[in-house]
Amino acid sequence: MSKNNYLEVQKAMEGIVRDASRTIIFRNKSWYSTKSLPEMSDYIKRVDINLDDVDGLNIIHVSGTKGKGSVSAFCESILRANGFKTGLYSSPHLVEFRERIRINGLTLTKDVFSKYFFDVYNKLESTKCEYPETMLSGFRFMTLMALNVFIHEKVDVVILEVGVGGAYDCTNIVQSPRVVGITLLDLDHTNLLGNTIDSIAWHKAGICKPGRPAFTIPQVQEAMNTLRCRANEIHATIQIVPDLDDYDWQGKPMKLGLAGEHQRINASLAIQLCRTWIEEHNLHHSNKRAGFGRTNTYSMDGDIQTASAFKLPATFISGLRDCCLPGRTQIVKHDNVTYYLDGAHTPMSMKAGVKWFKEASAEEKQTLKNRVAKVLIFNVTHGRDAKLLLEHLGQCNFAATAFSPDITDVDDLVEKTFENLVEELTICKENRGTFQAMKGELYDALPSKPTSASFVCAMHAVQWAACGKDPYIPHPRHKDPTPPQSIMEADHVQVLVTGSLLLVGRVIGILVPDFVANGNVFGGD
Repeated sequence: MSKNNYLEVQKAMEGIVRDASRTIIFRNKSWYSTKSLPEMSDYIKRVDINLDDVDGLNIIHVSGTKGKGSVSAFCESILRANGFKTGLYSSPHLVEFRERIRINGLTLTKDVFSKYFFDVYNKLESTKCEYPETMLSGFRFMTLMALNVFIHEKVDVVILEVGVGGAYDCTNIVQSPRVVGITLLDLDHTNLLGNTIDSIAWHKAGICKPGRPAFTIPQVQEAMNTLRCRANEIHATIQIVPDLDDYDWQGKPMKLGLAGEHQRINASLAIQLCRTWIEEHNLHHSNKRAGFGRTNTYSMDGDIQTASAFKLPATFISGLRDCCLPGRTQIVKHDNVTYYLDGAHTPMSMKAGVKWFKEASAEEKQTLKNRVAKVLIFNVTHGRDAKLLLEHLGQCNFAATAFSPDITDVDDLVEKTFENLVEELTICKENRGTFQAMKGELYDALPSKPTSASFVCAMHAVQWAACGKDPYIPHPRHKDPTPPQSIMEADHVQVLVTGSLLLVGRVIGILVPDFVANGNVFGGD
């Protein structure tokens, strides 16, 4: 029953995504600013969700360009370590839609997911004649379903990650979050949010609410000014988080479950969000605040103040250490091939991802003491500038680069509409063309220029990159280009997959077939 039910879920979800992808309305700024939230309010009513019940979920709302997923994961891990029943809504998924909704860090079983899916789906289907002009996207549907799950499963706290922007994002139907977090700001989704940091910051700060505390990380001055002004307009308080070194770690090692220097400030933001949430929770339930120490005050007319650091409880330290977020600075080792997976897709995040890869691959190379070759598997999605990302990757000395669309295998080609398939393959070829034009300036100092090839799916790209050295991956196909001699002669291959979190998810699905369940699923109470 579970298998058949879940197959019906996948079929229905694919239909929702396919129908949404055929409409360009979501790329229209006018629709986004005027109809996004009113339509979401209608959807909320249609599935019998009460906004007071949503606010009763004690939400930590997180927006930003880079680091939303990391901060949300840190928050979930810390609060779970403190004994709270957590709900996490994050996107995108890597392999299956089920990953977006987690309870106590666990993905829902297929049975539980199917039950809640059809609860929402059937209510929307039965009322669609009354709302003929509204159009449902996959993200909106999953947001509705997540709220429904969290309300019925009676979680203590929900960490709610924004989809796009903030002010007009469908998650912003939340009226009174316990606390708000704004991560690193960068240019992204410029077709909807504008092409300046100022406009991006305006949208991201739109999730602030009157009288509710908000925290952000150090930003460029233009962004900081906008965040301060926007919070002032909304009558919200906002503070900057301190450096991770400023906290008292009680003599314990400063260890984070997520690798990379950039995760330090994400961890600090999560610490402040969780401290504030726990203080409010304790005050609400016992009229006592947790003993974390005082934070600095905020002046509506002055600069944003920096929140105080404090002595970290053991539960915070263990929560930070045990945090896990696949697809971000993730390493998968298979005998003679090591896969480095990072979904960086903006120049700022790519710079951080390249720094992590160079350090992690160099550290591994020292332990191998054999011939090592590096291969890049790359893609960027529509609307992003491949050149800006490839400029950072030029310093990694790849022997070869494979360009792949966000498609797992040839079997998945039938699930794509013809228009989408043509678009994805065209973008893939354009990315390679950009790379070819840049080879001179990127690799001028190298004795030989790296080989590149385009593929129709991630499986073929992985086969080519692994070059027969991974016993779990088939050998390269005969019809594909011959891999460079340096890779064929290497004893070990280091493969970096980056540029698109969707591509990273496809590769994870290839490398770890049981990734979604892996023995850890939530079956309901």
